[in-house]
Amino acid sequence: MAFLHFSRYDISRYVFVMLWMTINVILFVTTYMNYGTSKKYTYLRVIVKGGLPYARGAAMVLNFNCMLVLLSMCRNIISLIRSNLSCGWCGDFVRLLDKNITFHKYCAYTICFFTIVHVCGHCFNLTNLTESFSQDVSKLEQCLSQLDDPWINPFRESGLDPVTALFKTVAGVSGVIMTMSLILMVSSATELIRRSYFETFWFTHHLFIVFFACLVVHGTGNLLRYQTNMNEHDPEICKDLKLWENHTHPCYLIRPQFAAPAAMTWKFVIFPIILYCLERLLRIFRSFQKVKILKVIKHPSKVLEIQMKKEGFSCEAGQAPEEFYFSVHIRDAGDWTNRLHKEFDQNNGMKDITDCPKLAVDGPFGTSSTDVFKYDVIMCIGAGIGVTPFASILKSVWYRHNQGVDDLKIKKVYFFWICRDTNAFEWFTDLLRHLEIQMTEMKKPDFVESNIYLTGWDNKLAIESALHQGAEDNITQLKARTNYGRPKWDDIFKNIAGKHKGREIGVFFCGPSVLSHVLHKMSNQHSNPATGVKFCYNKENF
Repeated sequence: MAFLHFSRYDISRYVFVMLWMTINVILFVTTYMNYGTSKKYTYLRVIVKGGLPYARGAAMVLNFNCMLVLLSMCRNIISLIRSNLSCGWCGDFVRLLDKNITFHKYCAYTICFFTIVHVCGHCFNLTNLTESFSQDVSKLEQCLSQLDDPWINPFRESGLDPVTALFKTVAGVSGVIMTMSLILMVSSATELIRRSYFETFWFTHHLFIVFFACLVVHGTGNLLRYQTNMNEHDPEICKDLKLWENHTHPCYLIRPQFAAPAAMTWKFVIFPIILYCLERLLRIFRSFQKVKILKVIKHPSKVLEIQMKKEGFSCEAGQAPEEFYFSVHIRDAGDWTNRLHKEFDQNNGMKDITDCPKLAVDGPFGTSSTDVFKYDVIMCIGAGIGVTPFASILKSVWYRHNQGVDDLKIKKVYFFWICRDTNAFEWFTDLLRHLEIQMTEMKKPDFVESNIYLTGWDNKLAIESALHQGAEDNITQLKARTNYGRPKWDDIFKNIAGKHKGREIGVFFCGPSVLSHVLHKMSNQHSNPATGVKFCYNKENF
């Protein structure tokens, strides 16, 4: 059965997504039924008609997802949970925290969809509220709208334009500001703008402060009201206008009383807002901690390496904790990264360390790479600049072997690097060469198997490589030969599965989402309970 190919992590992911979707459906349906069928909203439905339950059902879903969209970005809390819970099914479920950005997007898409439903529903409601004084509506609607104390229609004047009425209310003004903020945040978060114009994305995304401020006050206008005296004035009976005109009937003698439900959005978002504020305070505190720049290296392919040191900065396995410094590799790929490169550049060379700009460092945040030492066999797959996190992994592997760590579980490392052009190899091959030499001296030359693929085809270079018979590759100067074209993943996974029967193999990838889907599919497809082979797929956010 195909189901057997799913890992516990995949099952946990599907269970979580189904649970989240189920909660959304339950919230929408129960709220829809409350406003669409409850007796206490009978008179309100007479005026606003069918848009009310849709608008309120969508509002409840929005409250829930606005809570989650903020929680999913509390990175320090996520890292804390992930680093302390890592056993059995609990560990598989905690690995879902690596997908916090993906879930953040899911919540954002849900917010966008139900914002449309909410806005459309209230546009319909607003039009009916302002037109309830006209002669085209029923006499009951006119009577209800003319009730003054207590009122049910917030607009008690005829001929009012719906747009004018909208901007006369707190809910209307805050709703417009929220919607415009959401449009700017979502449009600037598209991949093209986020990668090429990061500062535009960064600044517009901070409109979430305006969004949440308006969200909290949005429901305080008390525009929608329900009836409170249904025992004395039954709306299902009294909505017959003839009874209102009978001066001896209770429907005439006892007028309906109305009250506004208490604002409840703040109950959903107050806890995430507090947590996120604590997160921001922690980041502000970290920004004042001194960061000492030790070295700046300008690599080919517009890659800048900055080596730094900071007091109190601690790393976990897979983040090169064995070194006395930590480093970042940043490729010039957009407005922010381009300006950063210029800050360190001086006459086509690097500035002196003393002249470099001041840096603020936050983190580190836990990712899937911290799990590399939990497996007997690992596959590290990087595409382009996505190879960066594997630099620390390979360094940690070498350091632990060099120090003779007894509890080192890893017995084999398969390293794959897919690049478009030859220049991209230069900044990383020094580490690979050093690793090859060290492993050879330790008499473990096959411990790390490097597989480098060049996807940018060059006929001349390919012919030279084919004719080259030296001990080292003519492009990378590594013992491992450069392959041309894209990897045949089906054959690669089949070969590794055949070599390591009965093993749990950790697959770690950093790169574009298209290749991630392929590798995830291969991991599930080649996991075989019959042979005991299990590929556990892990992806870095990229």
